[in-house]
Parts: sequence; C-alpha cells; structure tokens
Amino acid sequence: KHQTRAIYAAQGYEQEILKDKDPHFRVFNLTTSPFNDARTSYYLKSIGGYSAAKLRRYQDLIDEHLAKMHLPVIGMLNAKYIITADEDGAPRPQLNPYALGNAWFVDKIVPAATPDEECAALMEIDLSHEAVVGADFMQNVQEGSRTIPEDSYIRLVSSTPKELDYETSSSEDGVAVFSEIYYPYGWKATIDGQEASHFRADYTLRAMNVPAGKHQIHFIFDPDSVRKGDSIALIFIALMYLISAGIIGYAIWKKAKGETCA
Repeated sequence: KHQTRAIYAAQGYEQEILKDKDPHFRVFNLTTSPFNDARTSYYLKSIGGYSAAKLRRYQDLIDEHLAKMHLPVIGMLNAKYIITADEDGAPRPQLNPYALGNAWFVDKIVPAATPDEECAALMEIDLSHEAVVGADFMQNVQEGSRTIPEDSYIRLVSSTPKELDYETSSSEDGVAVFSEIYYPYGWKATIDGQEASHFRADYTLRAMNVPAGKHQIHFIFDPDSVRKGDSIALIFIALMYLISAGIIGYAIWKKAKGETCA
C-alpha cells in the first residue's frame, strides 16, 4: 500500500501543471512510453495512455504524426503542456505554443480525395485556420475560404466523460472544429436543444456547421445499441418475474385444491 501511494503521489511537475486555472486541456508526456502509460492520466488529461483497442485512425495519427513530434497535430489535440526531461532526467512541463484549445472556427476547408491524402494534409495546412475534410464528408460543407469575424468565439464550458457543453458566438455562419475524436457510434449533438449533425475533419476530429448568433452546443454519448440493450434486458427481466410469479401462483392454486407438487 505504501509503495502504491508513493507511485501515485503527485509529483512536482504535476503540481505545477495543476496550478493552471484552465480546467480543460491535455498533456503529452514524453518522459515515459506515451501510449503504454497509465500513470499520467491519474492527475492529468493525457493524449497518450494504454488501450488494447485503439481506433484505427487514431493509431494512424500516432504513427504518422505524434510519434514524429509534429507539434501542430499535438496542438490540435489540445496538448497544452509537453512534458520532457531536464538535464538531470527530472520531468519538466513546457507550454506548447501550438495548442489550439478545445474548439475553434476555421476559415478554409481543404478537401481530400482519400484517407491517405487527408492524413498527409495535416503536415501541410495551418490547422488553426484550415481544416481538411475527406471526400466522404464533403457533402456537409463547402470547399474554399470563408470569413470568420474577429469577435467570434467558441469555448468549452463543462465537460464529463459522456457530455460536453460549448457556448459560441459569431455574426457569420461558420465551421467549428472540436478537439474531440470523431466517433459516430454513440456521440450525438444538439444546438440550442435541437438535434444537429456533425462530421469528421482533420482525419480524427469532430466538426460542425455553426449558424450565426449565440448558441449552446451539447454533445452526449448515448449509443442506440446501449438503449436497445437496456430495453431488451428489461423485457427479459419482466418475463422472468412473470414466469416466477406464474409458477408460484400455480403452486399455491394446486395446494389450495388439495394437490401436492411432484
């Protein structure tokens, strides 16, 4: 127990990062094996960590960009701090100037004909102003440039593992990119409580057409498969109770008739 407590005691660099008053950012820890490490996520939100089942596109992002320290891609994942080792080998956090935040408007859409082109484009475009969209999602957005007013903003106001809330304001329609992995099998979105569609951009992230004005955007993880499974489970539980009640009722009826159960 003492050894476990020592391993998970907050380290100096973690305490330093936790002084940041922004509650919504991630880190990239290079002092360990980033994608085989669970320790970093004990106190901090990490873009690494171990999972036996990674999304294929995220694994591509690791192989083609994160492992090669492509800072703009690390930044689009909102890794505000990169943790490296100093001359003595001690972990030291450094601010990542490429961190883009939790969400941002882009003023140009770059189409990609194939997934390979889409992934490669992340090396070429300015991710803070441009977004690459694959051919399978180009019907959601118009190619080319658009004007984003200087006073436009979109920001994350609350976050849980299954729900995300943003507030946004702009005098023009725009396209917002969210620093969250696109996963259509469960994540649903609304704008001001009305169902809204979202699509994939920048190979792995979510994007959405946001109308002019002030709006509340809500993402919730609510897979239809889970709700269907819950409904089926409730039906079978109800049947089990009905069958049990029927057996008990039949036994009572037989006893009342002076018969005995076999």
